[in-house]
Amino acid sequence: MNVILSIILSGFLFQSPVAPTSSFVDLTLVAEHQAARTGEEVCVNISVADFNNLLSMQYSLVWDPQILEFEKVQGFNLPYLGENNFGLNRKDKGILTFVWIDNALQGINLADGTTIYQLCFRVKGKTGSGTEIKFSPEPTPFEVVDVREQVLSINPVSGSVVVN
Repeated sequence: MNVILSIILSGFLFQSPVAPTSSFVDLTLVAEHQAARTGEEVCVNISVADFNNLLSMQYSLVWDPQILEFEKVQGFNLPYLGENNFGLNRKDKGILTFVWIDNALQGINLADGTTIYQLCFRVKGKTGSGTEIKFSPEPTPFEVVDVREQVLSINPVSGSVVVN
């Protein structure tokens, strides 16, 4: 009996520990679909899903500057987010860069569907035209970092503005 017990116990002692599995979930960024008339201002919500314990993120947004003229960003709904997080030097070319960091380095959580900001444009295109509002890794590469300092991916969902 002692031999059997010794064999069983030694089996437990020599097993390699099982590392807990961790699932890294991509951050989803969503640009809203809108419709507007020529000359009107239109604002497109940028929302998130799977925004869990994030420290930082960066990307670019692109659109057709023949259809939309960039006006402003507003409606900031993320700690430490403001106008200074946006690179506006290429806005006339239809490119906006974005970099955000949780300055407290605690990790931020947001509910799925939370709008983190709005992009506002003046519609220049003619009736029937439109443009996608796309998240792009150019010129600012996609990057998301969580509190474990793990680099996550971005799942981009493009939006659009249709001129009616």
